[in-house]
Amino acid sequence: MLCRRSMLAHRLFWTAYTIWQMRGQARYAFRPVDAIRRDRDRRVRRQVAYAYRWVPHWRETLDRLGLTPSDFRDASDLKRLPILERATLQRDPERFLSKAVDSARCLCMHSSGSAGAPVTVWHDPRALFR
Repeated sequence: MLCRRSMLAHRLFWTAYTIWQMRGQARYAFRPVDAIRRDRDRRVRRQVAYAYRWVPHWRETLDRLGLTPSDFRDASDLKRLPILERATLQRDPERFLSKAVDSARCLCMHSSGSAGAPVTVWHDPRALFR
């Protein structure tokens, strides 16, 4: 019975979380283009800063390129980053795991390997719902 209650609580949590994340999404596409671009660019800056601080691969990559998070002002600046090769991800997938997230709580997912060897990627469950 406890397991069943736990499953129900788990489902209720994620249902509520999903509903909370969906607030305003239907209207978002009708916002002014400049507002959408500002949101996009703000998210790019925040994501690059997060990756630099917490993800070993991206910190080492930016350092090697002589870049800092402040060099990324908008989405067009992402072209400064090298294309992430499949082999790089396969060689050491742990380098892409954020140190800010408890890896025990992450979902480990594997690609099918249809394009060669499978790729392992960890996801924070909340990120999947966003």
